[in-house]
Amino acid sequence: MSAQALIDPAYYSDPEDMETMVRGVRIARAIGASNGLAEWGAKELMPGKRTKSDEAIAKYVRQNTITTYHFAGSCRMGTRETDPVDAELHLRGVSALRVADASTIPWTPVSALNAPSMLIGYRAAKLIRSEATYK
Repeated sequence: MSAQALIDPAYYSDPEDMETMVRGVRIARAIGASNGLAEWGAKELMPGKRTKSDEAIAKYVRQNTITTYHFAGSCRMGTRETDPVDAELHLRGVSALRVADASTIPWTPVSALNAPSMLIGYRAAKLIRSEATYK
């Protein structure tokens, strides 16, 4: 049996994140309404001038947020028992299985994931090789 992985990034589950976005929209509006940009005919298109309350701005943000990041960290590596993968890339509770991809990155780096993913693969290869028995 197989199924699609359900990944819920839990955007805005921390109220402070939404407060930051609402402040950001208000700052962007102030910049857009500045004299320097008004001379060029700057007009607010989205969320629109009728979207005034924090609640309305938050609703707009929730409905229009997208990400350009590659998902990572869904199977984070760490030393706590609640971390699914240990420091040697073993999946806790499963024997003879390692996880060696971007899902193990505990915090998403502010960069492309190619290089960190290659390093994880390199580390996994070294770990596997060090434990291999040759006959």
